[in-house]
Order: sequence, then C-alpha cells, then structure tokens
Amino acid sequence: MSPAWFLAALLPTFVSQMLRLQYHDAAGWIFWDYAGRLCALAVLAAIPAARAIAFRREARRLPLWKLGLSVVGITLASIALIGLERPINAALSMTVLGHYPRSTGWLHLVDVTFGLRLIARSPRCTGLFSHRRLAGILTRET
Repeated sequence: MSPAWFLAALLPTFVSQMLRLQYHDAAGWIFWDYAGRLCALAVLAAIPAARAIAFRREARRLPLWKLGLSVVGITLASIALIGLERPINAALSMTVLGHYPRSTGWLHLVDVTFGLRLIARSPRCTGLFSHRRLAGILTRET
C-alpha cells in the first residue's frame, strides 16, 4: 500500500509541471505550479500513513547563525552568478529553450508572499529530502 501513496503524492506535481510548460504568461505558469504543490500536499495530508511521515516535526540540526549565514552566502552566490547568465547562454545557445515569465502587480505580490511560503513548505514534504526519507521507509516495509 505504501508505494501507492508515494506515487499519488508525486503525480500532481508531475502533471502540473507538464501543464505549466504550455503557458507563456506568468498567471498560467504560477497557477499550475501552485496547483501541483497544493494537490501534492493535500494528498499527503489526506493519507494517514503519509501524513505521519511528511508532516512530522523534527528538531533543528543547525544553530540559527549557521542558517542565517547559509542564506546570506547562497544569496550572494546567486547574485554573483547572475552576471554569468548571458555569456553561458551565448556559448551554449542550443540549451536555451525559453525564459521564466515575470510576474507584475498584484500577482507579483501574491507570488513573493504566498508563493514563497508554499515553496518553502512543499519541498519539506514532497521534495528531494522527503522523497529519500519516504523511499527509505518504503524499502524497509517491503
């Protein structure tokens, strides 16, 4: 039974990503991204076995100063690497398939408030680390 709920949690995310690629405007892009994340979280919340694993509380392993320093370091590295985007795209032009639509106005406000919170919550439950944790539990149950 466990592999079924594991796949059920991944399916909405996969489908929403495929649908999202068809949109060139920010509203459609954001809608399908949020829909996939919310549906995946809803699937995990609806199944008791999945809810116990995905939404459990864990103690923080790093002190706050290390977390803050990590955020500052990642932000500075990101800003520094933005300058390399044009040369890399020019050198590897065949790898550029498009661009991310930019949100403006009220949609931008929703995206940087609700969207960031949703993105911060969903990887914890449906992201790579949780998938590893869930996969480890699935392999132990069989």
